[in-house]
Amino acid sequence: MLPFILDCVVKHYPWGSESLLPALLARPNPDSTPWAELWMGTHAGGPSLVRGPDGTTVPLSEFRPRAGGPPVGELPFLFKALAAARPLSIQAHPSLAQAREGFARENAKGIPLDSPARTYKDPNHKPELLCALTPFRALCGYRAPEEPPSDEARALAAELAALYPGDPGADAPLRLNLVTLAPGEAFFVPPGTLHAYLSGLGLEVMACSDNVLRGGLTEKHIDREELARIVNAAPYKPVILKPRAEGPPPFYAYSSPAPEIHFSVLHGGDARQPWPLREDALILVTGGEALFADEAGRRKPLPQGTAAFVPAPAPGERLTMGGAYTLYAAARG
Repeated sequence: MLPFILDCVVKHYPWGSESLLPALLARPNPDSTPWAELWMGTHAGGPSLVRGPDGTTVPLSEFRPRAGGPPVGELPFLFKALAAARPLSIQAHPSLAQAREGFARENAKGIPLDSPARTYKDPNHKPELLCALTPFRALCGYRAPEEPPSDEARALAAELAALYPGDPGADAPLRLNLVTLAPGEAFFVPPGTLHAYLSGLGLEVMACSDNVLRGGLTEKHIDREELARIVNAAPYKPVILKPRAEGPPPFYAYSSPAPEIHFSVLHGGDARQPWPLREDALILVTGGEALFADEAGRRKPLPQGTAAFVPAPAPGERLTMGGAYTLYAAARG
């Protein structure tokens, strides 16, 4: 079965880049609006739509890939493209138990889901993996006490203090690890880990949640008591992940301890290759054009910037890819 092209929500936050996401998606931005995130998935905060041949759309969760078959339902992961022109807030995400308790507590208090004072938007945890498409800088995890701050960390702290006068989070580079990723490298952020993305274009895969507890570098709601309750203060230095070969090229996967995160990258060449995933997947073509073909000989080209849903193949279905391309895939476990 051929992929289904998705219409996806773009989030326009002030820290977003005016150029990085529009260039990735091959779309104009005549008003120079900050494009911060592209959401791919079924989360209620930005559900993707499947467009039919008659131009009508249906939410991905309600879409039935096969006539008479079941709908896709809620995906356990959320796939994003993120473009930071300036630092995001210092933040951490709850564990599953903390998210369920916090969501129920705020519901009992009658705090509306869209309230600025709301901390828990859903009852799910949010472990996440960030993969760089351009050079990418971030802060992640408490530095070990024996490691002194570097000149780069001190310079970044001065830069943040100028951007956010009086903000206690401006000294975060003196306490957290400064991480620099080359394109194609990634790192994993466990629940409870303080982090902040600073600059660059990357892809995020996470459990399907929008629960964020902020600690600084923001004008949004900060619940310091709740943040202190969920943060893991033990030193944590993220491991830089590189994709590893799984099966024949061009299929490479990133390791993750979170069962919701199955993330891979495929690079096309001259030879046509079989589609390697056996589960429902969301894909984003980040370079070139991928030409998909099914067992009946039907073809569908997906140029750079295209997001699509690829259903798990049924018995007897055969999907292949050709062309020169790079695409990233997040799959259902």
